[in-house]
Formats: sequence, structure tokens, C-alpha cells
Amino acid sequence: MLHDDFGELEPTHMALLDEIVTKHPSLHTKVFELLSRLYDRQANQMRLTEVIIGRQRCIVDRFIQLLAFGFALPVIEKIYRMFREGQIDVSLVRYFVLEVLNIIEPPYSYEFVETFSPIVLDREILDVATTTKTPAVSDFIRHVSMTSMEKEQPPGRSSAIDSDSEYEVLDCGRVDFS
Repeated sequence: MLHDDFGELEPTHMALLDEIVTKHPSLHTKVFELLSRLYDRQANQMRLTEVIIGRQRCIVDRFIQLLAFGFALPVIEKIYRMFREGQIDVSLVRYFVLEVLNIIEPPYSYEFVETFSPIVLDREILDVATTTKTPAVSDFIRHVSMTSMEKEQPPGRSSAIDSDSEYEVLDCGRVDFS
């Protein structure tokens, strides 16, 4: 796939990578490395921006597939690192976050929350309007905020959070109870 004569990212190539990810967990690292190299290669091609972003989105879809089948932390770290280094368009990171939030559900591991929360809470990626109007985003932030507040409770005290409470999610995941 990385040969210099390689032209287009064909749907059959992507379907094959999806099958490998689905059926061969031992190859996840190799697929991750291949996708990383493919992504970098797309960014360096002299093409229309729309074409490059379309191809990169196809690769981001494969990263999401990899995440869905258990290779979550390396994928999240890679996407966020590329964003911080200016190697990925913010629209692709936003797409990644929204797609991931649509396929995951609680309970979340501590490592997942620590790795994924900075992306979700980054206002450059998800602005306040997107955060509040997208149920998956506000649900994730609410769950993470409530879980972290419960962990901060002193021993022997019950949580003051009641499931019917009205609250507003603030910047950095803090919760303001009304």
C-alpha cells in the first residue's frame, strides 16, 4: 500500500484492513503503524485540500475501527498528538471525537478517561455549542464529571449528586449544580 506507484486508497484496501482489525487482534499494532504511515503520506501529496482531507478521513475511519476493537489508547494518543502538532485538520479531530462518542458507553476505564477527556474538553476541537447540542458529548462529560466527583467524596459520605439534579457542564468538566 505504501509503494511509490500506489495511487488511490481503494475501498477494497480499507475493507481488508477492517477485516484484519476485526479478526486478528495480534495485528493491531501493524495496522496502526500502516495507518499512521498512510495518513502521513496523504498529507504530503500535492492535491486539492478537499481530496487530501477526504483521504485522511478514510484513514481516520480505520483508526476508529481499530479503537472499536480494543486498540483505543494508542489511537487516541496519536490523533491528539497529530492535532497538537498541526498534522491533522480540526474538522477531522472533531469527526473522530463525535464518532468515538457514538460507539462507546460507560463504564470507561481510568486510562481511557485520562486520555480521551483532554480532546473532548479542548474548546478548539469542540466548542460550547457543539458540546451542549450533541447528546453524546454532554453525556460523556456529565458521566466523567460525576464519576470524578464521586471519587473525591470523603470516606463515609454519600454523593450529593442526585440523578434528577439540574446542572450545567462548565469548561474543563467542572459541574455547577443549580
